[in-house]
Amino acid sequence: MEYIASGAQADIYKDGNKAVKLLKYNINKEDIEYEINLQKIAFDYGLPVPKIFGIINIDDKLGIEMEYLEGKTIGNIIFEDMSKNEIHEIIPQNITPMKNRLKYHIKNVELLSLNERESILLNLEQKYFDRNLCHGNFHIMNLIQLLMELK
Repeated sequence: MEYIASGAQADIYKDGNKAVKLLKYNINKEDIEYEINLQKIAFDYGLPVPKIFGIINIDDKLGIEMEYLEGKTIGNIIFEDMSKNEIHEIIPQNITPMKNRLKYHIKNVELLSLNERESILLNLEQKYFDRNLCHGNFHIMNLIQLLMELK
């Protein structure tokens, strides 16, 4: 098997014309069956998802064996495009540094106890932050691809 990628819950491998999603943690079989069922429903409705072949066990790790589809993840497309993004090349002089903004918000979280906030702030102090401009709320719903008219 050829390693392809890693996510929060699984490693993905290519095995010929199949993909194997090998779970990192001891997830129960019912949860895997639920995920498989959802993907089969999506497949049956004609959505572009891999066909599921079944549950697989490799070295005492459960996984899902499915059709291998060639393509790029949305995450890869976004991060490839970020190399063209000039926002991270800017080092502004007149804005509050991100570390200071985080401190402010952490100090004002009412759901955390004083000890919890102090612990988080202590951890934050040990982190290094560049002064480069940062989006601050980066997720796909906050990104816009500008459509430019071809001439």
